[in-house]
Amino acid sequence: MLSAILLLLCLAGCDYTDDDFVSKYCPGACTVLQGRVTTANGTVPLPGAMLKVVWVKSAYLHPTYYRSKGLAYTDANGNYELHFLVRDGELAGGYFKVEVGLNPRQYLSCYSESHMFVLDYVGRDTTLVANYEAPRKAFVEVQLVNPEAIGQDDIFRIDFLYRVGTMQSGGCGRVITWSKELPANPVLPVAADQPIEVTSRKTKDGVTTTTQETLFISAGQKVVYQAVF
Repeated sequence: MLSAILLLLCLAGCDYTDDDFVSKYCPGACTVLQGRVTTANGTVPLPGAMLKVVWVKSAYLHPTYYRSKGLAYTDANGNYELHFLVRDGELAGGYFKVEVGLNPRQYLSCYSESHMFVLDYVGRDTTLVANYEAPRKAFVEVQLVNPEAIGQDDIFRIDFLYRVGTMQSGGCGRVITWSKELPANPVLPVAADQPIEVTSRKTKDGVTTTTQETLFISAGQKVVYQAVF
């Protein structure tokens, strides 16, 4: 009985990993992934960054499989290129992700613990291009000037959006929403050295109004953003 329980627990929670780096020597049917890793809105290259392609397959109550497929490092200009062979079983299911070896404490990511992105389509004998933006961190202290103006059913939301990862424009960011129950003056990490799209949405007595503006903050700096409801 105990062994059966342990087996079920392992099926539900155990992960399996293996390597298939030899596939980069595939004769004529390689998938090629190339691009550039940068910061400061694409203007500053990040040399020496590791990129690793991993095939992932998971299913409910089954272990997750991770198979490392290819590995490369960016050159002095931030460029990289890696090759790998897509196996028959990988074409049939699962997905490919690319892990980017950057410290999320230093470079902002849409994922709290790591830098990565998913390849939308992977086929044999194809070339994929993926440029990756890793902004350094800046900080915004948001001060709500008039919290007493927010009524019981009112909502005040501010979005700080910026370019991160493989996105070409702002699609990742931080959101803060005020109501009667939420504290004021949070400090938010945001992308440095690039435009930050700030969208404010105020809902007062059931009517919503929207305003937009742009911020630019240098790496390591903190600015105070005063919000008025």
